[in-house]
Amino acid sequence: MIKKYSTLYFSIIICLFSLFSPSYSAELTSGNSALTITKVNGISLSIDGEARFGRKSPVEVEWIDSQGNSNWEKTNYNQVESGSNSIVCRGLIESPNGSKLLFRDIYQVRNENSTFFLERSVRVSEANQNDSGFSSRFGLKTALQHSILDFNYLSPGILYKQNQFAPPRAIASYSKLQTDDDFFFFTTHCPLGPFIMMQNTGDKYHLTLAQEAPEPSSSFSGDDFRPRIINEKLQYGALGIRKEPKPLIGFVFPGTEQDRTYVGSGGTSTLRSHPLKQGITHNYNLILKSGSSPDFNRAAENTIDYFWEVYNPSNNILSVDMEKAYEANISLIYDICEPRGPENIRGIPWGDIDIFSGELKNPSYQMGWIGAQIEGAYHLIRYGQENNSETHKSYGRDMVDFWANRSWPDYNALPSKWYAGGWGDNWSQEGDLRHYGDGFFVIMKSYSFEKNRGIKHPNWLEYCKEFGDWLTDNQNSDGSWYNKYNIQDGTPKTSNKSRSCFVVPFLTSLYKETQNEKYLNTAVKAGNFAFSNNHLPCRYTGGAIDNGNVTDKESVLITMRAFTALYNATDNSKWLEAAEQAAKIGITWTYTWNIEIPENNYSKLNLFYEPEYYTSGQGLVALGHSYCDFYAAEHAGDYYELYKITGKEKYKLESELLLNNSMQLVDFESSIAGGKTFHEGSCPEGLAGTAMGGYRGHTNNAWLGFNTMGRLTGIKDIEDLSAAPNSYSSLIQWKFDDNAKDTSGNNNHGVLHPAEAGNITFVQDGNDGCVQFKDPKDRIKSPTINFGETFTVSGWIKISPNFTGNWNRFIVTEDVNSGFGLFQDSNSMSWKFTVNGSWGLPLGGTFQPGEWQYLTGTYDGELARLYVNGNLVSGPASLQPPANPQQQVVLGRDKNTWETGFTGRFDECVIYQRALNQQEIRNIYNHQKNPCVFPPEYDLDGDCFVGTSDFFMMASEWLECGRMGTCK
Repeated sequence: MIKKYSTLYFSIIICLFSLFSPSYSAELTSGNSALTITKVNGISLSIDGEARFGRKSPVEVEWIDSQGNSNWEKTNYNQVESGSNSIVCRGLIESPNGSKLLFRDIYQVRNENSTFFLERSVRVSEANQNDSGFSSRFGLKTALQHSILDFNYLSPGILYKQNQFAPPRAIASYSKLQTDDDFFFFTTHCPLGPFIMMQNTGDKYHLTLAQEAPEPSSSFSGDDFRPRIINEKLQYGALGIRKEPKPLIGFVFPGTEQDRTYVGSGGTSTLRSHPLKQGITHNYNLILKSGSSPDFNRAAENTIDYFWEVYNPSNNILSVDMEKAYEANISLIYDICEPRGPENIRGIPWGDIDIFSGELKNPSYQMGWIGAQIEGAYHLIRYGQENNSETHKSYGRDMVDFWANRSWPDYNALPSKWYAGGWGDNWSQEGDLRHYGDGFFVIMKSYSFEKNRGIKHPNWLEYCKEFGDWLTDNQNSDGSWYNKYNIQDGTPKTSNKSRSCFVVPFLTSLYKETQNEKYLNTAVKAGNFAFSNNHLPCRYTGGAIDNGNVTDKESVLITMRAFTALYNATDNSKWLEAAEQAAKIGITWTYTWNIEIPENNYSKLNLFYEPEYYTSGQGLVALGHSYCDFYAAEHAGDYYELYKITGKEKYKLESELLLNNSMQLVDFESSIAGGKTFHEGSCPEGLAGTAMGGYRGHTNNAWLGFNTMGRLTGIKDIEDLSAAPNSYSSLIQWKFDDNAKDTSGNNNHGVLHPAEAGNITFVQDGNDGCVQFKDPKDRIKSPTINFGETFTVSGWIKISPNFTGNWNRFIVTEDVNSGFGLFQDSNSMSWKFTVNGSWGLPLGGTFQPGEWQYLTGTYDGELARLYVNGNLVSGPASLQPPANPQQQVVLGRDKNTWETGFTGRFDECVIYQRALNQQEIRNIYNHQKNPCVFPPEYDLDGDCFVGTSDFFMMASEWLECGRMGTCK
């Protein structure tokens, strides 16, 4: 009775206070948005001065009585108070049976980026025995009447635009948005983070509703697919939209799934509530971010960028002994690479190996995709080269030879993608761009890797050129190809073209190796098709072949790789824009936060997912289900490459998240399953990462090829991109930090030969010091070395500002005509790189006296290239190998006393044992970029260049103080 009177007294106080409260309305502003709250009209959210969203009765509750009947009721706030950058609102709602809940909502502004924050508290003040449960909801409706299809949507792994490419069974599939379902609510276990954005397709305004600091708990095993679950352990919410005359965007707590769920067999609602009893409270924080963008793509990118910061995964990236993980993965594919079938063809099986018993259920071989046989071959070759293992090299080479020599008989129009292997000497008769894109790209990768080490495989290159020719000859007029073809006659087996850009990385690699413009032109045409059909409509479908043409993770990541390859090949910023958009959409498929596994699932199921493991780093596969895998580790290097190109830290973090956290399910040193796997390096395909109850954390125990190959690719790609400068197997490495010692470990120390005593000095400039020549006859010589038939010559040079002269040498061999030379072309202000005295490589680049320049000449045994500051300025050109690869290397003039070298400063001069590729050269340039010590006159902004910004600064100074230059 005391409780009853005290509650009644409290309610009367609230009512009286509301009557006499001096503040009946309040407003907050942030950026271009305003949030207005009154007791009578509730909430109104304006964007650019137009009321876009609102809710007259924000206090909303679902009551569940003791008979299981439920109904939603809502009411207005009865108190609105203004504070410092905040509004405090209170409300009281009563059930038909007399139960009462007290609401307190605090709205805040923390910045000026059109964002508002809501802290909500709901407390049971009185519980009637005839009520058994309750849920609370916050939502805003559109200010005007709209169809739900007047908006595009984004929620990570759930909703992309209007889900036109989601299977019918999917949550919020296009068909459901059109007809069947009214509610589209899903739990907050979304990959990037719990948010949903809706953007008006006409007026372009948008609103995102998100949960701030979500509770990671996944509750308990009993949280399954029963129609109604009432349990106070439920500590997560649900986001979604509701089909109404004025569509609603909302958050419900606890997390009801309605009208569709992926739990169990899916297709039905799972309603969740808390018991209605004293002591039960709801506490959740929400974010309302609004704005205007010219199109969905910009709205999506801006939203993803913002919530990446909100749910920043940097604290969820695991520390991994990557060397041990690499060895474990390599040892697995090496040991299962055995001869199979009637012809004893050696290879790595497609997969379906039980990771406990080691039973092989599918002994066939796949070129790409899941089987990823050629990718495995590349890693065996690379491991063999880097660890002097002939067997690893021979296994890998045999596999690539098999595909190059056997998969494309003369009577077929196209190569096969799949060989029966242990089942017989049979080939699949269907060709698929996914397999071709994966397989041929890695064959080119293998070919270039071997060639750079002096080993040529002409049959590999011819195989790739033949396929590149087929792509060129059979490209549709719009730049596309069909996803599938009959390999016998080359006729298409589908009208779908969604995988057209999947072969672009291969084509650009083939162009780089052959310099045949037709391959680049073909790639650019395919890129333009993808730009129009993937990038502009923000549509990425059909990557995972077994899921059909649905929106999925693999398609967007491969598209990112394709656009990045085009950017590297052309330097056209259009492709970088497209690559970054794909990268950001790709991020939405990956968990950046951690969701716990129900505790009693560990003993109930055969789990690999231990209590301390992270969900972060794994990602949903496609729309239509909640299955997760670690495929994205394959593209960790692509994200790292974008980081190197753009300098944006989030791409680096994403690459580390994808790679490091994928190693949780790899068995090295008995790290999973209690050491019961059949082989070190074993790993299951993936996890039921977001399913509830008895499903969460379950895996199918099957090893598939892509599981291991993708992780290996991620390791080596990031290793190549992040390698410290000068770590690429150098023969000579003169850093010139106070001396000319060789730091490569080969003791090829430089010997100073000044024209006069004291001419050669070491000064503080460049990278921790450099060497300076005062006389054109000064030189530094190495001992005699054997630089072989493949090599790279590189170094930094800053020519004296008052430079004059001709034929000046930079880095040369003693006899330029039988070795190599990097020098001035005649009396021009351009650079020249020669091999064996040949002048076949045109001059390139322009001198920049007084500025640091990074020069690089590469020779791969056939083709020579010249780079300045990481940019290709000449070549490739076919030149004969050096007649005498065993001689001294000289900084300065060669053996001819009448020749001269440059005067100026030199730094980080290195001879490598192979031809570095452009990305490696750019990596060194970015690591070692030197400041401009002698800026030109009127370089006011310090960028070593007199340009537009300097002009504006001059004009500003003139207006301020009547003269040019600074006013000080």
